[in-house]
Amino acid sequence: MDSREYKKVTSGRDVLGYTTLQESMQFLQNRPDLVQRILKMISKGKIEKPSGHNGKDDPSTDFYIISLPNETLMEIFDSLTQLIMLDEAGNISKSSAAVHALAEKWWKLIDFEQE
Repeated sequence: MDSREYKKVTSGRDVLGYTTLQESMQFLQNRPDLVQRILKMISKGKIEKPSGHNGKDDPSTDFYIISLPNETLMEIFDSLTQLIMLDEAGNISKSSAAVHALAEKWWKLIDFEQE
């Protein structure tokens, strides 16, 4: 795979980066079943980097094709949104901003046309 093709694949709708997956699993520690599904998917879905990639051996630059069923994606989204706290004004608290951003990324993976 060349750099142009890699960029196209990694910017796909069904792709998440290593950091997003790691952070998601940290927030999902109360759902070991979902963490295990993510780990299983990670073991099979890594996108190969082109030969000239600067971070060839750096896992933080890895991307993965998300091949989980919609039901699992919804469970991950729901579990993450349950962790979001609101402040007195009804806005997402600063401490929940990270989990909110992760939940949005998982939400975008759900294929509602498939339902």
